[in-house]
Amino acid sequence: MTRPADKLSLDVYKEHWEAKTIGRSPNYAANNFQKQLEEKVQMRVSSKHLSLASPYWRVALSEVWCGPRQPGKVMVYEIQKFDLDAMVTLMNVIHGYGQKVPRTVSIEELVRFVILMDYFLCAEICSLYTEIWTERIMYGNEKDELSLKDNLKALWAFRLLEHEEGAEFFKQRSVRTMNERPCSPFLPGSEDLIEEIDSTRVKITRRLVLKLLASVRKNRRCEFCYHDPLERFCKYLWSWKIYDAKREKVLFTCSIRIWAREEHAPAIEAAKNIVLKAVFSRSLKSAQSIADAVTTPVELYSDESGEGFDGLLKRADIQAIVVSLPIANQPPYIKSALLAGKHVLSEKPVAENVKEAEELIQWYRSEVKGPTWAIAENWRFLASYKFAAEQIKTLGKITGFQGRHHSCVPLNWKFNLTEWRRNPTHQGGYILDGGVHHMAGLRLLLGSQPGNEIARVSAFTSQIQEYLPPVDTADVILRTKSGITGVYQISRGTTLRANEWTIACEKGWIQIQVDKVTISRDGQEEVRTVPNERTGVPPEIRAWGESLVSGTVRPEQEPEAALADLELIELMLRSGEQQGTPLSCKHQVA
Repeated sequence: MTRPADKLSLDVYKEHWEAKTIGRSPNYAANNFQKQLEEKVQMRVSSKHLSLASPYWRVALSEVWCGPRQPGKVMVYEIQKFDLDAMVTLMNVIHGYGQKVPRTVSIEELVRFVILMDYFLCAEICSLYTEIWTERIMYGNEKDELSLKDNLKALWAFRLLEHEEGAEFFKQRSVRTMNERPCSPFLPGSEDLIEEIDSTRVKITRRLVLKLLASVRKNRRCEFCYHDPLERFCKYLWSWKIYDAKREKVLFTCSIRIWAREEHAPAIEAAKNIVLKAVFSRSLKSAQSIADAVTTPVELYSDESGEGFDGLLKRADIQAIVVSLPIANQPPYIKSALLAGKHVLSEKPVAENVKEAEELIQWYRSEVKGPTWAIAENWRFLASYKFAAEQIKTLGKITGFQGRHHSCVPLNWKFNLTEWRRNPTHQGGYILDGGVHHMAGLRLLLGSQPGNEIARVSAFTSQIQEYLPPVDTADVILRTKSGITGVYQISRGTTLRANEWTIACEKGWIQIQVDKVTISRDGQEEVRTVPNERTGVPPEIRAWGESLVSGTVRPEQEPEAALADLELIELMLRSGEQQGTPLSCKHQVA
């Protein structure tokens, strides 16, 4: 039979949704599974209808792909591995055969149809029918008796159809039916979907377990049989793989409000080895603002309450503390927590100046046995800097470096509204507060090759903005033990804008600008985007949680590493006071 050239013969191969291989499901876009040909079907369809319904067909049926059309000859386009019934329904929708389109479909049928609709980019023409189908599914009974796998499929389909109510329903159903992380149903993006559901399940379970534990600890004995349920309860949780008393670290945080609320609290809540238990701040209002940033219920402590910080340290159920206070205020809290037997993660810098840092570290190393002390320097956990450090190893010997970090702190910037930053008692003001980050980044990059520790520093400092005392600008020359020199420019009061480190090597150079990494190798430039996880705080907190489990502080978080960062900034400030006199380092072996 001869057909006009604007008609199309479409070969469709039907396959079962469930694979014959045990434990696996096929993906219509993956060809690495066993392909079983069941039947071959020819469909006579209109290329005009297809082209109008979908940009996919508009391109696929164009002369660019199919070549010039020959009068009197049949166009043949072959497609494999799609569900036959779903394909027939889709063709009926596209060609306007509404009487042949079913008015109700099962969830399984909807998923198969949505796979085709998504693949062939024809959601608009299908919207009338998908709205009817989704509404009838939501009002039917099938949705209440689905397995986890079917709930995940339905969630995927409803999200693709932008049906918010249905997507939220099937998300909650997925959370409730997920006992452990399943294999992917091999739908596009389904791995991310499973990660989202699993993360939600863990958070809800953790919250429930903590409430149950709190209740058991409060009422240790049953008022009827007088037995102690705590041990049995924990054993059950262990057998269910919900709670591990050996791995779980209960955490308390005492913090300044902004950084704790925006960075620490969410990162702590998301970390798997630690649980946020309580918040301390000088005022109850400040503590409440931090607690509001998390979903986990926490207890609040402040100087306005009865026992305050000292009373909180007496709690046996708190094992670790994050300290994020004004720079000059941190050491007493660090000491008190360590003496109380609590592990401590304190915000950078390690101390206000090198002398205090040396004394604090010496006291910690000689007097504290058991609890660990780590420093939170998030720049050491920026993915872009880690990536650049690895690339430097392939570019030959380092021959020089330069850093430019320029901006202007607004007078009414949220961080500048705090009294300790407006009128700093610590040296250097913003130069110390932000500069230690830059030194951590530089030392990470130079540390990719031995012998490049900073040995000498010379600097000129100045104050551009009156509201940024005592200095807000520094221009620095640094010399390494291997003899190479580099420059570092920082200003928090200039109209210039820059945030970058550039490392020169024998075979090229590499530049890091936040998450943009430019590599010049043998004259050829390559630009890579290496996304950082927020400010680096989430991976920093996770690394600390892992160290609490292992009992060993990671090298990136050792106090000596933070001392090396602090020393460089202090030498810049002292050199600036002495009109650029070169000064030698002594703590750059960390």
